[in-house]
Amino acid sequence: MENRRETDFDMIKNAAERKARTFTELLHITNLSRKTLSLRLKEMCQNGILVKSEGTYNLNGGFPSEEASRKPAGGFRRAFNDKRIRIGLMLVALILFSSASSYVLASFLMPKATYHEPVALGTFTLALDVSNVENLYSWQVAVRFNSSEVKVQEIMSRDFVGYDPDTGFPLFMNFTDTRMDYPTLLLGGTLLGDVQGKDGTGRLATIGFVYFVKDFAKPEIMFNEKTFLLDPDGASIPIGDSTLTLRTIRKE
Repeated sequence: MENRRETDFDMIKNAAERKARTFTELLHITNLSRKTLSLRLKEMCQNGILVKSEGTYNLNGGFPSEEASRKPAGGFRRAFNDKRIRIGLMLVALILFSSASSYVLASFLMPKATYHEPVALGTFTLALDVSNVENLYSWQVAVRFNSSEVKVQEIMSRDFVGYDPDTGFPLFMNFTDTRMDYPTLLLGGTLLGDVQGKDGTGRLATIGFVYFVKDFAKPEIMFNEKTFLLDPDGASIPIGDSTLTLRTIRKE
């Protein structure tokens, strides 16, 4: 059975290698049954071998269909639904928004100053929640905090959008820019593949902090261009007054 499956995969890959193919074209070329072909195509798309766009199947990294090449929006959607390209785009977004590349270079060139961290008085945990959202596929949130009063200790992805329950793999990333008196923590998560976004209310992440002063300023969400919600097409989802919240769930 495994050999038959690999043979089917090879036939489909050969057919889609140089030209995007429709389901009907692949049906005639491979001589597979409709049910078998449908199952193989679904599995290959999930594994990132094929990309489905505009009703055609194209080998991942191969040549786009003529129709898709004439439609920029379709090309973006195809790239957005490819997990490797999408995660790469999110990483690029984090770097662009935070200017991480210049910061890392400067950290190597600038002399190192002696730094003594203040004594920690305790810890607290904040929950980043999203409420009454529709069709959420990817997200990024910027959190500002005072580095002289608190320090990020632990960041955990939660299961609403940014965690794959089948593999246990967190589809989640974070970056802390500490150049300012009020550094920015960037968090981001995404779903994978050609799937619908999630509706409702859920937890995106939890953030653990250490605090060094008793009356510290609570970290807060920065509602600017660094904070956004996206649907499966990459379109922005409006953020209302209570859509994103950051609240304390534990303090010691």
